[in-house]
Amino acid sequence: HSLLPLLLQHLTTFSGNNRSPEAIKYQSSRLLVNLTCNDDNIPHILHSPCPSSVLNLVTRSCQEDQLLRNVTLLANIIMASQRLGCVTWSNPPPNTDPDTLLGRLTSERSHVLRECQWLMENHKNSDIKMQSRKIHVTLSM
Repeated sequence: HSLLPLLLQHLTTFSGNNRSPEAIKYQSSRLLVNLTCNDDNIPHILHSPCPSSVLNLVTRSCQEDQLLRNVTLLANIIMASQRLGCVTWSNPPPNTDPDTLLGRLTSERSHVLRECQWLMENHKNSDIKMQSRKIHVTLSM
């Protein structure tokens, strides 16, 4: 769990055209997606420091393979947190640290919803559409 903040930092920080950070971002997203398959990890991931905007995860300018991993990661986290009762997205906890993943998701919720709506309506990849729909439906509840 001590590496979660570093993984989130690699994933959410914009790297431009530099290939090395892109490879690290790709591996970080693969590991985080695997970690979200275990519900015991969800609270730890939600409360991990997240230095950058989560909107970077769902931006349509992301490469398709990275975008698929990103929306899968967010869908897993958002749906599991709702299912486990960690967060009720219609009424998130009021005293959330804004620099955690939960804090960022809470404060950027409307922007993430808007971007996921665009992805589910316009993206050509059906898996990205499906994961974006999961995020959109759960955050809209």
